[in-house]
Amino acid sequence: MIDTLAKPSFSFLHTSEVGSHLNRTNWSDHDLGPISLWDPVLLNTLNIVLESGFPHFLYWGDDNICFYNDAFKSSFGTEEYQLSGIGQPLAKVFPEQFDGISSLIATVKATGTKQFYQDIPTQINRNGKLIDTTWTFSYSPVKNLQGEVLGVLSVCLETTDKVKAYDLAITSEQRFRETFMKAPIGLLILKGKESIIEFANDMYLQLIDKDSTCVGKSIWDVIPEVKEQGFDKLVDQVYETGVPVRAAEREVKLRRHGKLETSYYTFSYEPIREDDGKVGGVMAIVVDVTENVISRQKIELAEERLRQAVAATQIGTYDLNLITEHIHASERFYQIFGFVYDAGHSLLVDTIHPEDRKIREAAHRKAYATGHLSYEARIVWKNGKVRWIRIVGNIVYDKDRTPLRILGSVLDITDEKETRAQLAATAETLELALKAGKIGSYELVVSTEKINCTDQCKANFGLPPDESLNVQKLFSMMLAEDRQAVKTALENTVKNCVPYEADYRVKWPDGTIHKIHAAGLPVSDKKGQVTKITGVTVEATHRRK
Repeated sequence: MIDTLAKPSFSFLHTSEVGSHLNRTNWSDHDLGPISLWDPVLLNTLNIVLESGFPHFLYWGDDNICFYNDAFKSSFGTEEYQLSGIGQPLAKVFPEQFDGISSLIATVKATGTKQFYQDIPTQINRNGKLIDTTWTFSYSPVKNLQGEVLGVLSVCLETTDKVKAYDLAITSEQRFRETFMKAPIGLLILKGKESIIEFANDMYLQLIDKDSTCVGKSIWDVIPEVKEQGFDKLVDQVYETGVPVRAAEREVKLRRHGKLETSYYTFSYEPIREDDGKVGGVMAIVVDVTENVISRQKIELAEERLRQAVAATQIGTYDLNLITEHIHASERFYQIFGFVYDAGHSLLVDTIHPEDRKIREAAHRKAYATGHLSYEARIVWKNGKVRWIRIVGNIVYDKDRTPLRILGSVLDITDEKETRAQLAATAETLELALKAGKIGSYELVVSTEKINCTDQCKANFGLPPDESLNVQKLFSMMLAEDRQAVKTALENTVKNCVPYEADYRVKWPDGTIHKIHAAGLPVSDKKGQVTKITGVTVEATHRRK
């Protein structure tokens, strides 16, 4: 029933939905009575509340009668719930939060001073269901001319989305840190001229034989031995010039496991710039290449031994008559085949490993046609020991091009084969480690926009090993809302020669969406122009439709 006694002429009752609702409501049976009899302070406050485009909430009187404006009403959900709380006591509007809210109101009424609260978790009845929300609000006393507090005015803002976004950002940062924490390369971030360790991943800590307690300390206090080797000057150079410092296979002496050890590292010191463009930190990307260097040194040593062997007549020479099969050879030749005396041609052939005899036969057939003999095979000594040999030679023909003799040499290449096998095993181990971590590597050629990448890198994009990839195709797979950020990151890397880093989503051929984390370093030519970007990708999201 419409309260015919309460037909106020207040303009604010006609300029908003809530005002119209107040005007239509029969207040005769309400504790406040008809609007025409309401306290002028209440009416003036409602005038402010209803005319404001910012969410306001008013608690009036001893029962904390609730009023709010159009900007707030949508917080209750759909239209059927939006106006139901107007004129109701706090206990009915917010029964679940009654104790907390009434306590805050009581504080304002008792002290007569305003209170401010930021991002407070609050359950609100939205569409008939309790929903977890967060709010930032102030509570201010509403006083009459005598200074009595008659109500409490709340200017409020729902911050649920902001808090969720912040929590998501924190989670994303944590995931980002976890990704780098488990990366198969050493990553270190230093801040300030004192080179304080802000971040060091597991691999870096393992390289320097330290634990996470070193974070927050100066790197030169943690590993003082590298300062003595001039690495502090390299870091200072990055701070002063803003230009990255890179080195390959640098020899470093580190105190590991209680003793000074020599290792080899390929590293890059990259500047980290602040908002004002100044260098405020340095990121170190470190790869332990000790095994590779030592392996190469072993190969070089093997080659040196080979040269020395040649100089010391360690190569066995021979002259084989293809008509009579009589062989004339050096002492070293027989030693290589495991004999201490002259042996006939048939005995020598019998030492060839059964699985490699077809290799020898094929090489001889080819040699008769080309004039050059070359092959590698295993031989088995009488004691069962297996050795590798390399045989090379030239065919001597008669005037009718009939093969008569082979003049050649033999070399024991067992050490070389074993070294190569070790290198292959190391490479396979690395490949398995990359696959296990689903880390793919790539090389982006700036001039052609072609992307050369490993099978794992293609797998991260849902592509088969034989499918090619370029920048245009990558962007076509990428979700539209992520493209501009990735494009900007790539352009920044090419233009400013800074590390590339991006998180984006791609749509696989099977329709699933996957999150990709990509990072890379620029490679410049002699003129300082970035020609390539080399780096890694990680498929960082479980598959989902």
